[in-house]
Amino acid sequence: MLCYVAGQEINRANPAEQRLWGATLARAHSLLRFSPLPPGIQSWHWVDPAASHLDIESWVRPAVRAAVERLHALQEEVPLTNGIPHADPAPEAFLVDTQGRAAIIDWGSVTWGPLLYDLASARLYAGDEPSFANVLAGYRGNRPLQPEEMNALPDFLRFRWAVQADYFARRIWTNDLTGITSPSENDEGLRAARHFLLGV
Repeated sequence: MLCYVAGQEINRANPAEQRLWGATLARAHSLLRFSPLPPGIQSWHWVDPAASHLDIESWVRPAVRAAVERLHALQEEVPLTNGIPHADPAPEAFLVDTQGRAAIIDWGSVTWGPLLYDLASARLYAGDEPSFANVLAGYRGNRPLQPEEMNALPDFLRFRWAVQADYFARRIWTNDLTGITSPSENDEGLRAARHFLLGV
């Protein structure tokens, strides 16, 4: 797993680099799918609907629980491809060299489970639908996942936003300001999760 390589961060606003983002993720998935659980790697998944920090606001626990329960049901309904997802494939984890080749760094959140989780994360990071359409076009060119499991992407996206809610609820609960300058940034992250999960 790469810690660092020379290169420039993927430009999330550039359509060609959006496609490169998807294609690079797909190549990694093609290599890592069907991998057994390595020693020392946490198995899917890490969200505990009973955790105390989910009481930070009244909506958080029910929304997180619903997303987790749907994910568990989905795993019984759809043949999901398990392997080693990156777990946080943000654009800044993709570095492009002068020859246009991309590498994925920052594997600190790596886990074992459905690779579709990475694609849901890319959807979250891409922001708007046209940008993600380019990411998806690059990804689909390598075909690491089956079409029927790609249909489960909306459910995985909902779970990915539940992960965001869990993450920011924990940070607010513990007053964790790591990497930010103001508590309002944690509040904003939780509000964004609420907007997606509840539509408000």
